[in-house]
Amino acid sequence: MRKFIVYEIRNTKTNHVYIGVSGSSWCKRISDHLAQLKNKKHPSKKFQLFWDESNGIIDWSFRVLVCDIDGFCQARKEETVILSETSEDLILNAKKKTGVGWDKIAQVKNLKKQGVALKEISELVNVSISTASKIINNYPQFSR
Repeated sequence: MRKFIVYEIRNTKTNHVYIGVSGSSWCKRISDHLAQLKNKKHPSKKFQLFWDESNGIIDWSFRVLVCDIDGFCQARKEETVILSETSEDLILNAKKKTGVGWDKIAQVKNLKKQGVALKEISELVNVSISTASKIINNYPQFSR
């Protein structure tokens, strides 16, 4: 099975962070990010903005958070847990395709863990039942 890593790119001045997953070479993945940022083409507009306002690479740290993860899905789960434990305003990742931020994903996950019914979760978090269901199914509960 292919091995994956979860990595962090952190602005050392502001503490803003980008968390990613890669199954390719760690150096290649970081090089890809740096090329996108240099060319002002990074998919995360927020990350691009903070990069542009920084002193470049000297204001950023790069490190592997979790390594030797079996499979992409498990790596994404690890990434989701790390992001859900990070203050929303410090996250530089682009929003997920659900159209909801990590704060709502974390809220849905926490309410589900507490045994709250899907309809009530939807009302409490102010998302549709369909979106709450997608979050629960795409970001299942698990322990790190």
